[in-house]
Amino acid sequence: MLKKGFTLIEWLISFSLVLFIVISVFQMAATFTKNFCVISKKCDLCSELCAAFDSMVRNLYNAPCLQCNWKKIGEKEVVWHNDHKNIDEGWLFKNERLFSIKGLYECGGGWQKRRKNLVACNVKSFEILPEYSKGIVSIIKCKLEGEIESEYYTFKRTIAIRNRVLL
Repeated sequence: MLKKGFTLIEWLISFSLVLFIVISVFQMAATFTKNFCVISKKCDLCSELCAAFDSMVRNLYNAPCLQCNWKKIGEKEVVWHNDHKNIDEGWLFKNERLFSIKGLYECGGGWQKRRKNLVACNVKSFEILPEYSKGIVSIIKCKLEGEIESEYYTFKRTIAIRNRVLL
């Protein structure tokens, strides 16, 4: 007598192999998707921090040399007067966000008029430290740091104000 078709045991073995292959493929796809999402978030944060830092450095590059033009230097906020545009400019770090601010600042009363622009989110620390020599700002050290997935990304730059050189 001729046999035609599969026996039940052959069918179960082939079905198990196909099922194992399908589950393996889906598991690899899920792992790839998860890793891709993490890498994508890290790249987005790096791009955002790099753009924010570049904007901050360009803005500080045109900061005034005279100490009297710097109106406020604090942990969370830096303000100076821009003689060319006749406005006050600055940077504000608040709630893990970095803002660029332009407007009118009174030393005793704070901002009278201002336009605040969000530059970056997920910022963990922010520092702008001008160094003075005989009433003139000679060097500005700036630092911006962000964190995602327990990894820190830090950008640092030293700007020599007198001759506008980035170190």
